[in-house]
Amino acid sequence: MGGMTSTRFERFAESNGWSREKWSFSLCALLTGRALDCYGQLSAEQAKDYDKVKEALMKRYDLTEDGYRRKFRTCKPEEGESPDMFIVRIVTYLDRWIELSKTDKSYEN
Repeated sequence: MGGMTSTRFERFAESNGWSREKWSFSLCALLTGRALDCYGQLSAEQAKDYDKVKEALMKRYDLTEDGYRRKFRTCKPEEGESPDMFIVRIVTYLDRWIELSKTDKSYEN
């Protein structure tokens, strides 16, 4: 559940007027495979809390500040990936790293 996926789900839930208390159950219905296994390993109390579910999924898929830092520093062009596509991927990793680190996007920081 990458940043774009979670943002899309959250925007969809908000635009449909869903109460935040129901988000985790709605998200659970969409999960499959490893993501569903991750959800299943949460306690009943954690599974009710969307933020806990989101955090567990992000950790599971290494979509954390450290994960994006590591991806940014080690990424290389993939086979068949154009230079433009590679640049977009690097910028996405950097943007997510900065966002998750809660660093102000200024030259000084």
